Amino acid sequence: MTLEPEARSFPDAPPQTSSGTWLMEFRGRGDELLAISFVNGLLNLFTLGIWFAWGRIRELRFLVGRVWVAGDPMSFHGRGGELFRGVLFAFFVFLVPLYALYFLAASLNGVLSVLGMVAVSLAFGLLVSYASVGSLRFRLPRTRWRSIRFGFDGKPLEFLKGFAWRAALVAVSLGFYHPAYSCWRRRWILARTRFGTEFFDCDAEPAPLYREYAVCWLLGAVTLGLSWVWYRGYLQAYLWNHSRLGNARFTSTMTGGGWLKLQLVNALLILVTLGIAAPWTVTRSHAYFFSHLTLDGTLDLEAIRQRLQATSGIGEGALDLLHLDSGLDIG
Repeated sequence: MTLEPEARSFPDAPPQTSSGTWLMEFRGRGDELLAISFVNGLLNLFTLGIWFAWGRIRELRFLVGRVWVAGDPMSFHGRGGELFRGVLFAFFVFLVPLYALYFLAASLNGVLSVLGMVAVSLAFGLLVSYASVGSLRFRLPRTRWRSIRFGFDGKPLEFLKGFAWRAALVAVSLGFYHPAYSCWRRRWILARTRFGTEFFDCDAEPAPLYREYAVCWLLGAVTLGLSWVWYRGYLQAYLWNHSRLGNARFTSTMTGGGWLKLQLVNALLILVTLGIAAPWTVTRSHAYFFSHLTLDGTLDLEAIRQRLQATSGIGEGALDLLHLDSGLDIG
C-alpha cells in the first residue's frame, strides 16, 4: 500500500477536452508537506510562535499551488506580514474579550452563569461565521489560475444576518435543520465567489439530503461517528454536483463510501506512525477530492477580465486561531 493514492496525470493535456470537460488534479506529495511542516515547527519554536503566520502562508502556497486545472497550476500570493497583522487583530479584538466573557460567566452562579455561557456560545458562533467569510475574502483574491485572480464579494455582516437564525434552528431541531443550512451556506458563498469577472453559483436544495442525514443521525452513536464521515463525503459531492462557474457545471464522482474508506486509512496511518504520516493524510485527501472533480461545459477564458480586490488578513487570522476551515473545504 502506498501513502499517496493513484492520481490522474495529464502533463500535456489541452485546456479543454473535446467533450468540454476540464480535468483537475492535486500533485502535492506528503514528503513535501512534511518538510514544510517540520521547518515551520522549528521556526515557530525558535520565534515563540511568531512565525505562525508565515508558516501558514507557506502551507497555503503548497496546497493551492499543487492544484492543476486543465494542465495549468493554480497559485497563491498571500504574504506572511498581512496575515500576521490579521492574527494579532483577531486575537486582541475577538479572542481576548471572548475568553474574558467566558471566565466572567464561569465565576457567576445560577441563572446568571447559564445566561453568561449562552452569551459566550452565541459570541463564539458569530466569530466562527465572521472568520469563515473573512477567510474567503483573504484567500480568494490572492489565488490565481492562468494569471486571473479569484475573488469574493461577500460581507461578514451580511452573512451574519442569515447565519444567526439558521444556526439557532440547527440547535433547536437537534441538528435536523443542518441540510437546509448547508445548502443555504454553499449557495450564499458561491453566489459571491468569482473567477475574474465570471461568478460561481449553486442551486443545491436540501430535500434530497434528509434521508441520508436522518440515517447518519440515527446511526451516529452505533457507528462511533463513522456515519458522519460518510455523510461528509456524500454532502460535498452533492453540493459540488449542484455548483457551476458561468455556464460550466461541476461534476463530482466522490462517494460517501469512498471518502469514509480514505479517512479510515488516514486514521490508521496516523495511529501506526504516531502522527508522522499526518502530511500524507492531507495530500491523500486532496488528491482523492480533485481526482473526482471536473468542470463540464463551455468557459470562454478570453471573455473573462481581471478584477482586483483589496482585503485584509483579519478573517484568515481568526480562522487559523480557531483551527477551522472556510466552508469551501474539500471535506
